[in-house]
Amino acid sequence: MVIIQLLYIPCFVVMIKSKSRNPAFRIMIILAIFDMINLSVNSLSTGILDLIGASFCQYPRLIFCIGAIGDGTWMAGCAACILLAMDRCVEINSKFFLAFLFYKRPFRVVLFIVGLYWMYSVWFTKPLCFSAQFSSWFFDPKVGKDVIIQAVIVCSFHAAAAYIYVYMQFFYSPPFLFLLGQLTWQWSNGCFCVVYLTINRSIRSSVINMVSNIVPNNTVVGCSSEPNAISREIVRLGGSSMSVVRPVVQPGAVWP
Repeated sequence: MVIIQLLYIPCFVVMIKSKSRNPAFRIMIILAIFDMINLSVNSLSTGILDLIGASFCQYPRLIFCIGAIGDGTWMAGCAACILLAMDRCVEINSKFFLAFLFYKRPFRVVLFIVGLYWMYSVWFTKPLCFSAQFSSWFFDPKVGKDVIIQAVIVCSFHAAAAYIYVYMQFFYSPPFLFLLGQLTWQWSNGCFCVVYLTINRSIRSSVINMVSNIVPNNTVVGCSSEPNAISREIVRLGGSSMSVVRPVVQPGAVWP
């Protein structure tokens, strides 16, 4: 796409230098601007971010700005394409009901509206966020993650408990519904730890590391991994199994 970007530049220069200023040609110039901006986002920026494996958490401001420009420019480019198609309809049929938009003065207003729409789309709409996992742009910066699943599971138990308890306070309910309401109430509070340990990889890994640090794998309860004083003395003397090890007497010690 770098080659396409380089090829677009001389075409754009020629269009700028041309003396033709009919509506179709002016729309093509605007489209060329939008295209080159978007090529910088969906080709150059995407390639660089993908090569370095960037995520939204690492470069939030940069990715936010690039995504806002890319999304807003794409929306404005779509509007310009529709405008160009309408102009072609006017050229084919001069009695087209929107032909007045391409007269000299109204067309200036139309171009001004397209510019405002581009600015609005860049500044006030939800931007795209890059995902190195899929090498593409998404509105959700954590697409493919389990954030959503955790929220659905947790909120489902809370909602079920609330609905059942409210219902059985005012309407006849069979005994199994009482039991179900009690279980959903319990799980509305107890499901958090289960969700954290099964779906949330960050918390699960931290818990495993914490437990492994508290209880090392090579530790046996009731046994010490370090040799005691007698064992060290036997190793130091290097005697056979029949050797006699003389005890070390500390000064002031009393023999039995």
